[in-house]
Amino acid sequence: MQTSAPTGASAKPPSSPAPTLPAPRGALLRGVERFALVFEKPFTRIAGASTLNPFYHTGTLAVFLWLVVAATGVYLTLFYQFGFHAAYDAVSKMESQLLARVVRAVHRYASGTALIASVLHGFRLFFMDRFRGPRWLAWVTGVLMTAVLWLDGVSGYWLVWDQRTQLINESLTSWFARNTPWAAQWVAGLMDAERLDFAWILIALALTLHIALFLAVALFFWWHIMRLNRPRFVPPRYWMIGTALVVVLASALVPAGMLPRATWDRLPGAMTLDPFYLFFVPLELRGLPGWLWIGALGLLALATALPWVLPRARSATIAIDLNRCNGCTVCATDCPYKAITLAPRPDGKHKYIAVENPALCVACGICLGSCDSNAITLGTLSPDALLNSLRTRIAHAKANAPASPLKVIVTCERHAAQAARGYTSQTDTTAETQVAVIALPCIGSAPPNLTARALDFGANEVALVGCPPDDCAQREGNTWTAERLTRKRLPRLRPQFVGKPIAGLWLAPDAFADAVRAPVAADEPTRIAQMTQRLTWRNFAPAFALLGVLVLVQVLLTSLPFQAFPSDAVRAQMVLPQPAQTFARLKMTQDATLVPTRIVLRVDDQIRFEHAWLNGDAALYHELSLPPGKHRVRLSFDDAGGGSVVVFDQTAEWRGGENIIVEEPYVGVAK
Repeated sequence: MQTSAPTGASAKPPSSPAPTLPAPRGALLRGVERFALVFEKPFTRIAGASTLNPFYHTGTLAVFLWLVVAATGVYLTLFYQFGFHAAYDAVSKMESQLLARVVRAVHRYASGTALIASVLHGFRLFFMDRFRGPRWLAWVTGVLMTAVLWLDGVSGYWLVWDQRTQLINESLTSWFARNTPWAAQWVAGLMDAERLDFAWILIALALTLHIALFLAVALFFWWHIMRLNRPRFVPPRYWMIGTALVVVLASALVPAGMLPRATWDRLPGAMTLDPFYLFFVPLELRGLPGWLWIGALGLLALATALPWVLPRARSATIAIDLNRCNGCTVCATDCPYKAITLAPRPDGKHKYIAVENPALCVACGICLGSCDSNAITLGTLSPDALLNSLRTRIAHAKANAPASPLKVIVTCERHAAQAARGYTSQTDTTAETQVAVIALPCIGSAPPNLTARALDFGANEVALVGCPPDDCAQREGNTWTAERLTRKRLPRLRPQFVGKPIAGLWLAPDAFADAVRAPVAADEPTRIAQMTQRLTWRNFAPAFALLGVLVLVQVLLTSLPFQAFPSDAVRAQMVLPQPAQTFARLKMTQDATLVPTRIVLRVDDQIRFEHAWLNGDAALYHELSLPPGKHRVRLSFDDAGGGSVVVFDQTAEWRGGENIIVEEPYVGVAK
């Protein structure tokens, strides 16, 4: 059998148009999906099975990985200690023991992979148009959940108290210094926590925040799935086993490691950095203006508001004919989005009556395929209208080429928007076998006996072409259709049509040509209709090897080389959180009577910073870079007559990498 794509010159339009899709996607979403399909296609080809394409499981993989993060986090918390130095020593001890070292690496790499999977999941929901209309709640909570996941990961890095923690603190100090008056309090507070031995309180609060953010993720996840029937929490078992093995192997081969301890008198130098969680660090350290966070928050706000920024065209919703409804409960069971419920029937004709909720209806049409009594319509799309359109389309094709066999393909909106786009408005009559394509909102919209009626109307073979397993835009449409064709689910294909040339094909939307070319043999429709194929090591080996490469790339990307400060850098960091109190204490010790007019920071007798004395209440923070070598650094309160109260005065040979804390001399508290 030979087939070809239709050409406008030779094909004639049918006398009756194909059913109109409710609220079709726009050009933007179709274009983004076209790009994504090109990227995803090699993964299915390498594994030899669409069920082993990791992109079809990004949502459940993210959940599974975060469960791994939770389990490993509980284990690590058992050996964690409170206090800046105590926390570092505890993590260092973990790194010295094989099991704890691997568990810590799993905790880190699983969190990074989960964040990437969450972003990819959101990207796929976007181009599938699963983010607006009644789905807005799942989208908004998903965006916010991903943001909280990122923040949770940043807080995890802070708990180690190594030089990455120091860089996070440096970034916060830089932001405070540019945008608030709190930089001095922040730096002084951290130093005082260590000096006065209450750092354990800060670490305990940080760990509590880390756990609370994780619990917030769980809350967002509950909101994320609350409108779904039968939400799937984790991927198939082989994906969990394979992913866990890959992450553990990567963790054993590439330990998370540690950086030197965070200290106040040294600047972090060469290190590795995780750009997924700590992307802001290089930008903050380079002193970029506030547009960084304004842009990030703006992007988050835009992503959250997408359901209203890109509103869906006015969509049809379902309507139930109460006179036809027999209360069979199948539509309420099959609906993926809880848009149909059952209520007691008041007239006693049947026990139940189906009740639609237009506010939750996403116009997927799956309930049309589940209703054997033709009681449901979706806008103008009804079973009767669909049959009339199918009859007209087949009659028109037969009239044009009566001697040519006719193949009818019923497909979904995703296929119709991609590779099947040229077939949905006309019938190919140029090849030996004609091809007529009927597009529906979802392949689950097609009642199983629609295919049987197509054979009755004169079609020689019929194929239902849906999305690959676990990749249906309406979640379960392809699964329900496969089970109806194989008589495992109501409404079943009628027994007299079992063994007829009717098939179910589950293809990516850019592989529609395979459905056009594939013959439908009368002796194999049941096998073709199965959603899954028998997988062997020949499928698992390349699939998990590919997953291993992806995880390893993620692991390597989380350890990019980064030079925080030049090796020859010397910095002076002035910290005055309470200038008035500092002056009052120093005035007494230096027996001074001056009235200050300014605060002056000098380096080698050159004024590098000065601030007019107003009421002395405003906290002051300033930092400056110096070349290595011998310098005199002096901070003082000066009056108009040349008198001064000295806060800091030190002359020393400073080498590259040193940080000079210019502050009031610290006096320890007697114990």
